[in-house]
Amino acid sequence: QIPVYVDSTSDPLRTIALIRNLGLMLGQEQKAEELASFVEEHVGMVDRRVAQLELSGADKTTVFFEWMAPYKTASGETDSHKPIAQAGGTNIAADQTIRMPVMSSEWIIRQNPDVIVCRISGDATRGEMQQKHDEIARRPGWDQINAVKDDRVYVIKADVLLTFRYPVGFAYYAKWFHPGIFGDLDPAAIHREVIETFFGTSEWSALVSGETFVYP
Repeated sequence: QIPVYVDSTSDPLRTIALIRNLGLMLGQEQKAEELASFVEEHVGMVDRRVAQLELSGADKTTVFFEWMAPYKTASGETDSHKPIAQAGGTNIAADQTIRMPVMSSEWIIRQNPDVIVCRISGDATRGEMQQKHDEIARRPGWDQINAVKDDRVYVIKADVLLTFRYPVGFAYYAKWFHPGIFGDLDPAAIHREVIETFFGTSEWSALVSGETFVYP
C-alpha cells in the first residue's frame, strides 16, 4: 500500500494545520513554522479589529458572493462563506439549505447587498476580470443595489484565498467590507511580503508580470 495524505487547500480553518503537516512530511518543520506564523500574524491582526467592530455594535456589511456561474452563490455551510464571515461581512445567502444555490436576480435585488464579491479562476486575465465586473454591474435592475450604486463590486482570483496566500484574500475582503477601519491595510503588500520572504524576489517579479489578482 502507498501512504496517501488528503487535505483541503480551500478551507481557511485547515490552512495552518496543512502547512505544518506538509512541513513535517517533507522534513521542513522550521520553514513550515515560519510560514504558519506569518499566516497567523496577518490573519490575527484582522481578526482583532473585526472583534472590536462587533463589540462596538456596528452593523456588519451585507455581501453577495458569486462563484462559478451568474447568480450562483454559497451558503453558510461552504468554505467560501468562512472568509466573508471572518472579515466581518454578512453573507446574504448564509441561510440557504443548498450549499451552492443559484439565486434569482430579483431575490438578490431585494436583499440589496452593500458589497458584491465575484470569485474567479486564477487563469482569468485582467480583461476577463474587468468584463465580469462590468457584466455584474450592468445586470437589469442591479443599478438599484447599494453595492452597484456605491461602486463596491469586486472581482478576486481564487488563488489569493488558498493556503499560505489566504491572508491576502482575507485582507482584501476586510478592506472592502470595512474601509473605515482597514484604511491602512495593504493586501498587495502582504502578498508581496509572503512571496518574497518565502520564495524570493524573482518569484514575485515573475508572478506579477502581467498578472492581476483583483479588479478594480
